[in-house]
Amino acid sequence: MWIPVHTDLISNIVARLREGVRHTAGSADILDEFKDEPDLATYLVHIACPLPENHEVAVRLATGYQLKSNVDLVYHSTSPAGIQYIQKTILVIVAEPVMRPVATQIITALLQESGPLAWRDWMRRLVSMLDNSNPELQEATLMVLFALYVSNPNSLDATVDDQWTPQLLMHKYAVLTGHSSLNVRALALACLSTRIPVGISLILETVPNIFRILSCVAVDCSPDVRRNTCQVLMKLFTHFPRDLMPGSVGEVMVQSLKDDDEGVALAACNFWYMLVKLPRYTAYTRPFLLSIIHALLDRMTYRESTSDTSVIGVQSPLFVSEHGPTTIRQETGRTIDGLLWDIRVCSTVTLGRMAVTYGNEVSDMLLVPLKTKMYQHNWLVRESAILAWGIVSTGCMSTIAPHLQAITPYLLQACGDPQPLIRSTSCWTLGRYAQAFAQTNENRLFLAPIINRCLVLFFNTDERVQQGACSTFTRFCINARESTIVPLDLVVRVMSYSLQHYNRQSLRAAYCTLYHFAQSSGTLLSEETYVDQLVPVLMRRWAAYITFEPEDPEFIELVKVITMVIGAIGPLFLPYMGDALRLCFDMIGVNVVPTGGENGRPLYVLHSVLDVLFSIVWNVWPMSQRAMLDADELVMPGLVTCLNHPDQTFQRSSYALLGDLVVVAPSVVHPYLSDIMSSLMIHFELGSVEDVLRAQSSLRGHVQ
Repeated sequence: MWIPVHTDLISNIVARLREGVRHTAGSADILDEFKDEPDLATYLVHIACPLPENHEVAVRLATGYQLKSNVDLVYHSTSPAGIQYIQKTILVIVAEPVMRPVATQIITALLQESGPLAWRDWMRRLVSMLDNSNPELQEATLMVLFALYVSNPNSLDATVDDQWTPQLLMHKYAVLTGHSSLNVRALALACLSTRIPVGISLILETVPNIFRILSCVAVDCSPDVRRNTCQVLMKLFTHFPRDLMPGSVGEVMVQSLKDDDEGVALAACNFWYMLVKLPRYTAYTRPFLLSIIHALLDRMTYRESTSDTSVIGVQSPLFVSEHGPTTIRQETGRTIDGLLWDIRVCSTVTLGRMAVTYGNEVSDMLLVPLKTKMYQHNWLVRESAILAWGIVSTGCMSTIAPHLQAITPYLLQACGDPQPLIRSTSCWTLGRYAQAFAQTNENRLFLAPIINRCLVLFFNTDERVQQGACSTFTRFCINARESTIVPLDLVVRVMSYSLQHYNRQSLRAAYCTLYHFAQSSGTLLSEETYVDQLVPVLMRRWAAYITFEPEDPEFIELVKVITMVIGAIGPLFLPYMGDALRLCFDMIGVNVVPTGGENGRPLYVLHSVLDVLFSIVWNVWPMSQRAMLDADELVMPGLVTCLNHPDQTFQRSSYALLGDLVVVAPSVVHPYLSDIMSSLMIHFELGSVEDVLRAQSSLRGHVQ
């Protein structure tokens, strides 16, 4: 049996750890001076255990984290007696609530190093603690087992003897879901949840009444238990749907969707979102459609605690509703694709996906409750109904379009509501039906009132309203080009105002709107009055990015707008061309590097700048002799540098631009032929064959 004989060593370690805690010294080198001491890991465990002389919790915690960071000491400099002491004492430490998290990390690190079978006697003692009458010990054991499953999913699947089998563990977890301690119940469910992806057959074989057990704990008094139950059911359904019969799990998940705890409701909403997103589960969801729809409508109601990312904006549920997120997180407050995934967002996206999957079935069930909610006294309820009208548009367009005659006047009036959220959501919902408004003569009558109301909302000071207006006008530019007859000078004034006064998030939405407006208007923008209102503002915005790294999507949206506007106004961009070329090559710079960084720009920035140059070459240069002079002074030196860029994709784009330049303005290339041909030959094998050959072909006639 190991005994701590070197009391001086213990005193020195404690003093060093106490000093480290006091001065928050870095954890990596606190114990470097003791690394050569034999059985150092054993002494650390001794200091961390709850002995009368170890009364400083901060020092004990620091000791635990030091051992976790230096777990290799256990296997490289610890005697057999010391290892036995560690195995015995660590179970005492993990039973103490204040030390349990760090002790769990130590155990996980130790078993990752050696594997559970190397500690099989210790593992038997650990598993036997599940049968202990002390809830604290049972909770500690489950926490350790859960951590082991998370770190290595298959680590406990081996059968050692009749006291340690996967079947036995599954059975114990199932029994503990009915424990009197809510923490034990929650952790038992968490352990079951981790086994489903790899051991579904084992669970069903060992616990044939698993669904009855889960149905019981689904109404547990603890929100953590109810939330974990929803997650277990979701995983079970994913791997074994034929055993989840309507009337059992479906009813449980519908009730969970109505749970007072938002985390439980979110877990249930994730379950239904998964089902409606995948065609193979359509039949399972259909019997519960009406109940789910009513619950989702209630959950879509905005709450004061709801983040602004749960309402209309560039990053909102409405922005991704037609496709949904790429992944699902069970916990509220997590972000997915830049989106805060809370119950309002999840409910909105799920209803939109239901509309796509079930179409007219959903719209038939929605009409009555939505028309009732639209006229509720509570403005939050009214807003949720307006949001629902918009989110189901993709899947229910044909069935809701006949009702637009009745709904549109209400939405137009709501665009002037005192509540900004109602104004924003109403405007956005109108935009969702832009295609329907452009298709029939009856609905086309609403186009002018809608667009005029939308343009007025551009001047609203609330950012959500601004973004709702941008979203709506963008949709009308895309879906109703031939029918959007509004005074062009009014739209240009509105766009100019938004470019000058919006904050960053709304500004990004305004860039997107202006891009589609310029695309749909085309050469109609090629008048000096319009150019003078838009281009100077865009150029000032662009120049502002020279002072810092343009690493946000807002800059890319701006450059896309500039590229599109240049294509629309053509030679009228000439007065601004010199500044644009300088900005391009200031951003590209001389010391460009593939991934950006201290001395360069990110590659996506460089490519977006090349897009501006392409647009200038084809839309401005053919119309002006002055462009040739600017090209000779500004473009060619920078372009020759770009040909030697180390990134092949950017190099290929530079060769493509060179090929276009030779076609449009061959005279400006002549002074640089020697440098170009040298680069062309050196990088021929590295660049794109098509683009390099096109540049070479264009140059051949020029050289001759």
